[in-house]
Amino acid sequence: MPPPPFQHSPEPRPKLKSLIGVMLLLMATSSVIWLERLTIGEFALHILEKRFPEWRNSSNEPVAGIIVLGGTFDGQKFPGARVQVAIKLAQRFPNAKVVFSGMEETAGAGGADAAQVFMAAGISPSRIVIEGRSRSTAENAEFSRAMIQPGRLSRWILVTSAFHMPRAVGAFRAARFAVEAYPVEYLSASPTQEASVVFKEIIGLAYYRLTERSDAWLPSP
Repeated sequence: MPPPPFQHSPEPRPKLKSLIGVMLLLMATSSVIWLERLTIGEFALHILEKRFPEWRNSSNEPVAGIIVLGGTFDGQKFPGARVQVAIKLAQRFPNAKVVFSGMEETAGAGGADAAQVFMAAGISPSRIVIEGRSRSTAENAEFSRAMIQPGRLSRWILVTSAFHMPRAVGAFRAARFAVEAYPVEYLSASPTQEASVVFKEIIGLAYYRLTERSDAWLPSP
């Protein structure tokens, strides 16, 4: 007798095979995108946050003022790290002006609220300057300079988030306002860091340079 024909094991139905294939492809693609975003985002964040070192008082010249940029990250409200640092600096340099720059929409609290926080910390109202018109980092620099009229050799300390510091310093330099960087709010130390924040900042750096709102592609000390 001839041998029985070879019996093939039953195969999944075509629709089920297609569905499984699509699911596996989506899972693989999502994993690659997530890993790439995480790696690139962490690398870019490290570059941005380490561009300017922690502030050191390396000069004996008096400090004319402290500028704190309004803004929030991850829903932070007053008194955030920026304002807390500004208060400490104001207490350390009792003759320095304290400038808050940023509109209510970008600051998480209006200029009046910022002034109340500073006064509650014992800072005299005569030292407090509120610049409440700016809607962007470039306007922070432009409007603050116009309001303050800083001396050419006077010392001003700029307080903002570490990842934002390169663009902020570039904007102040473009506005012909020399500042010393005091970076705070390091996102690399926070579990809430998001790659989208870093990518947005990189796009902002490129846009500011192309539109001459910054003096360099990636400003440095």
